[in-house]
Amino acid sequence: MKEYSASELHHTFDTEKIFDEFISSIGGVVIKNGLRGNPNFLNSDYSFLHKHRKIYVELKSLQNDFAEICKLQSKIESLYRKWIDRGEITLSAIFNFNELTDFQRRKVVEVKYEPVRRVLKKANQQIKSTALSFGAESYSGLVILIIDGVKAIEFNNLFSAICMLLQKEKFSGIDGFVLMTMNHYVDIGNKQARQLWVPAYEDDNNIELSEFVNWLGSKWFEFFSNLIGGFEHDPIITDSIEPLRNTKNIF
Repeated sequence: MKEYSASELHHTFDTEKIFDEFISSIGGVVIKNGLRGNPNFLNSDYSFLHKHRKIYVELKSLQNDFAEICKLQSKIESLYRKWIDRGEITLSAIFNFNELTDFQRRKVVEVKYEPVRRVLKKANQQIKSTALSFGAESYSGLVILIIDGVKAIEFNNLFSAICMLLQKEKFSGIDGFVLMTMNHYVDIGNKQARQLWVPAYEDDNNIELSEFVNWLGSKWFEFFSNLIGGFEHDPIITDSIEPLRNTKNIF
């Protein structure tokens, strides 16, 4: 198995091209490849048939949107200053999202993660439109979010914010999402370079979707490991937020 030095822990793959190849290699459908001309609907990226149920998958990269999120930091700081001045929070809450009240967390999410909300809104439209166009009466929608290049955002806060956005907005086409890395590696606090695959579901009891996502994640890392010549350390595949609490990108 290939061993990597710190300077080698980055890739420059075209994420969409690589994922298209991956999906085709495991029997999934790259939807755009079957569309002719200019389709009159917003299509999702991929589809699978899993246990007689259609699953539509939309792949999004959040890297560009993080730059916009960082620009909104001053507005977030204003909110924190106001709550501190009123004695509603302590300084430690600035570094721990979970110390905020439900109302305060919603306010932070509304301001800071508006770019992410727009991404989720579009993904929701694409999944629903694809299902409608192909006549799928029963289906599941999955959004895979590539989070390469995150510098100023705590992964666990991002994960919590996405869960909150999906709960608040009630995006009916999205039944689950995955946070993953492709071109970048992360350190989960043990000084080991890892790749991430962390899902969450609108319904915690959606066993069929979670089985599919776990299978998809294992197949992805098998594919990617073969592509790069092997991982130095095993990837993180989990539906728990715990590994995200100390996770940082490796640059």
